[in-house]
Amino acid sequence: MCGRHNPLYKRGEGCVRGIVCMANNKYYYNHNLLEKARWLRNNATLSEVLLWQRLKGGQLFGYDFHRQKPLLNYIVDFYCKNLNLIIEIDGLSHDYKLDYDKQRDANLKSVGIHILRFDDHHVKKDIDNVVQIIVDWIGRHTTEHTPAAATPLIEGNIDANTPQHTPAPLIKEN
Repeated sequence: MCGRHNPLYKRGEGCVRGIVCMANNKYYYNHNLLEKARWLRNNATLSEVLLWQRLKGGQLFGYDFHRQKPLLNYIVDFYCKNLNLIIEIDGLSHDYKLDYDKQRDANLKSVGIHILRFDDHHVKKDIDNVVQIIVDWIGRHTTEHTPAAATPLIEGNIDANTPQHTPAPLIKEN
């Protein structure tokens, strides 16, 4: 925690790089990752582009998502500060890094961040269901929105009379 929220720090020190300020969801990051994050944003995979089209511009209840966001010593696919939520898309690059991903998730969760993981194939083939799972997660983790009471601001808003997709086992909530 930072100096403002942890009595062990001297008054007026403020947040120090590398320290987590959990009181206001402010997470510092390795500044050496900025160039790589920029490169990743400019060279996104198809599944990242498809999901970004549904997350950008506050389309889900007005929440602001960022893509290829440096957090701590990692770059995450999508991050929403207000929800304290990371969304990761697991593709071929994750197939050989299971131990690394497990340790990375543990480190991010240790500072209170929630993580949703989706398989690359499912994002490409069933984006509506992926978005609905994210909407359901928001409804379960916030007091402002519930999936039954509100609909996301996505193309072709889901009608209350339209049957919803049943969440398929394509999510790993860590």
